[in-house]
Amino acid sequence: MASSEDEGFDTPEEAALAGWGATAGAAPSVISVDVRGGRAEVLIEVGAGYPDYVYCCRMADRWHEVASGNGPSPGWDDPTHLIWPDSP
Repeated sequence: MASSEDEGFDTPEEAALAGWGATAGAAPSVISVDVRGGRAEVLIEVGAGYPDYVYCCRMADRWHEVASGNGPSPGWDDPTHLIWPDSP
């Protein structure tokens, strides 16, 4: 794992979970990961029945969280639908 979120992470799972590190009482667990090229959707469950969809992109061979929310984002893997800075 990288030493800071700015440097990025080895995997999209690490990038997605990093945002929960300072949340008291949170016990996030990765439910699924879908990687498509330089983009990934990571589904995390935080507590009973609380989903968190985290979207990551690979920049300079490191994974970074770009967006998250408690519902899926259709078209997340389509660069013409969601444009992220420096994403492939």
